[in-house]
Amino acid sequence: MNKNKLYHFFTILIIAFLFGCTVNQGYKALNEYNYFKAKKNFEQKQKHHNLAGKYGLAVIYERNDNPFHQLDSAYAEILSVKKQFVHLPEKKRAQIKKFHIDSVSIDSLWNRINQKLFTKYVKANKLDSFILFTKKYPESVYLDTVQSIVMAKAYQQAVEQNTAQSYHQFLLLYPDAPQAKEAQFKYQQRLFIENTLNANEQQVADFLKNNPDNAFYRQAEKKLYDLVTQNGNPEDYLRFILKYPNNSYVESAWRKIFALTVKSYTAENLNKFLSKYPNYPFKQEIYEAIALMQKIVLPARKNEKWGYVDEQNRLVIPFIYQSADTFSEGLAIVQKNDRYFYINKKGQAVFESDFEEAYPFKNGLAIIGNNELYGIIDRSGNIVLPVIYEYIDQFYHHRAPIAHNNKYGIINDDLQWVLSPVYESIGTFESGITYFSKQNKFGIIDTNGNLITKAVYSSVDLSDTSFIRVKTDSMMSVLNNNGKTIVPAQFNYISKKKNHKAIVVKNNLYGYLTDKGKLLIPPTFSYNEETDFYAHFNSLGYAVMKQGNKFTLIDTTGKKIVPAIFDRIKPFYYENLIPVKKGTLWGTIDLKSKLLIPYQYKDIYPIADTTLLIAQKDSLYGVINEKNEPVIPFAYQALEVLQYPYFLAKKNDSYGVITIKNTILPFEFDKITLFKNKWFLSEKNNETRYYKIPEPFKSRK
Repeated sequence: MNKNKLYHFFTILIIAFLFGCTVNQGYKALNEYNYFKAKKNFEQKQKHHNLAGKYGLAVIYERNDNPFHQLDSAYAEILSVKKQFVHLPEKKRAQIKKFHIDSVSIDSLWNRINQKLFTKYVKANKLDSFILFTKKYPESVYLDTVQSIVMAKAYQQAVEQNTAQSYHQFLLLYPDAPQAKEAQFKYQQRLFIENTLNANEQQVADFLKNNPDNAFYRQAEKKLYDLVTQNGNPEDYLRFILKYPNNSYVESAWRKIFALTVKSYTAENLNKFLSKYPNYPFKQEIYEAIALMQKIVLPARKNEKWGYVDEQNRLVIPFIYQSADTFSEGLAIVQKNDRYFYINKKGQAVFESDFEEAYPFKNGLAIIGNNELYGIIDRSGNIVLPVIYEYIDQFYHHRAPIAHNNKYGIINDDLQWVLSPVYESIGTFESGITYFSKQNKFGIIDTNGNLITKAVYSSVDLSDTSFIRVKTDSMMSVLNNNGKTIVPAQFNYISKKKNHKAIVVKNNLYGYLTDKGKLLIPPTFSYNEETDFYAHFNSLGYAVMKQGNKFTLIDTTGKKIVPAIFDRIKPFYYENLIPVKKGTLWGTIDLKSKLLIPYQYKDIYPIADTTLLIAQKDSLYGVINEKNEPVIPFAYQALEVLQYPYFLAKKNDSYGVITIKNTILPFEFDKITLFKNKWFLSEKNNETRYYKIPEPFKSRK
């Protein structure tokens, strides 16, 4: 070995010895808590990149019981130790083992330092602090946790600002954040709101053009649709269609034009609509609707289920419903699973919605109800008036009463308020005017809610608007349709008018008024609870009057026409065919009291506008003429006029339909009624069938 090499060998041995002594002294001082000496010794070793010295310094900096406590420095030293230890030869690892430095102790100190740093920044709990943590300690074991906190706090900050810019900035900084998907949604939502909330038509159109992928594109289309059509007239909807043909609401606009234009659902109106709007995209629907209008479809029942048949009783729609209504404007209400919905004449549900209550369509609108609240839908099933009202009645004269928050107002058939809800109740406008109530008193208003009378009456009867009966306390009076008094409040009771005359009662005596309010016969006749049923004047100018226990006839002067010797007198239509009763039997007389048909029947019923009478003899019924000649034999258990000349007759406990000459329906039915004055509706073995009524006879005599 030459001198040079030998020199270096001994030098290394001396340095290693000295370093070892220094480390030993450092750890000895550290164990004695002599941090100044320990730090000085470790720093000397650190200058030579000694791992043991760095570890010692990391321990000093990590401990908080000395003036050198500094976690940033501790982190730097232990990080350096970790990196050096990975590449440290086993021989070197064995040398530092005596200082209790190994992978376990290094990891333990690393974890403690990281945890203390993390705790420090968590206590600060500020976004900027956490961001600083990620920059200063990129290899920390808490880096992922802190990054999650950073993203959460950054997102929360964006949410608090709640602007498109705040969400956009978050997405730029943290594109892979767990909140990125939600942030993207909120960004697009705020972008939509900020660009459309108070925007005009052009601004919304620009937003749609510039943001075709926005999640709220459809809502923006709706916003544009609402802006263009806010006046609600067909011209605006057509302008929308022509200007924005690719908008998703073009179909809705066409449907709205149809609903606004076709108020009365008739073939004539549908054809007019097609002529006016030749580009209507749903022409085929209209062609089918016109064709179906010609088709007669009638509700029918079989085995407790309802369906529909045609005029020949051929099945059109299966028997699958709990109930089925007649068709109105091409749609019918059916019930299934205790819910109501609408079908067309093909049996197809015309829209998906169903309801707890449903009413027929009229002029393209229908009232529906859920949870005892009501609204209005159009023919497409769109709710055009929200289901928030306690009451809505049918439209008459383009007006309907409606209740909200227990107050009644008026809407028109454009569903606009005519009178805001201010009254306790409002009646229908069937007669063009109606009643209202306020503080438990009634008055009268017109279709615009204008007062005709104040609310001063305890009751109002509008069944005849030319003869409006009103009651104030215990007295009644009569008004015309302008609210003008035509009969002052001087009577205890005033009846409805019949044949231009009304019964009036005062102090339990009755007389008569004309429909102009003129006193015809002063109250001189004794009034009882049955008077209103028998004492009205007929079209011939005669009225039945009770005198004691007997009945007579009077004319319009109050003069008796026949003696008061009859036990009953029924309504009559001819002066020589007056049904009267003596004892237990009935016959007929004329105005001279001449007996024309002897007292031989248990009962008789004049048939209106004919000289025929239904008569009962023993227990059977038949029909006789004014000469007491039977025109229908006494062979029936029951007999009544359905629609002259057709009689509903019962024989052998079954029903049929007959005329004077023929049997129209055989006696085999459990029940027969009239349906819309066009069909006989029969029922047999829990099944209904229809029979077209033949043309009635021209003569009714």
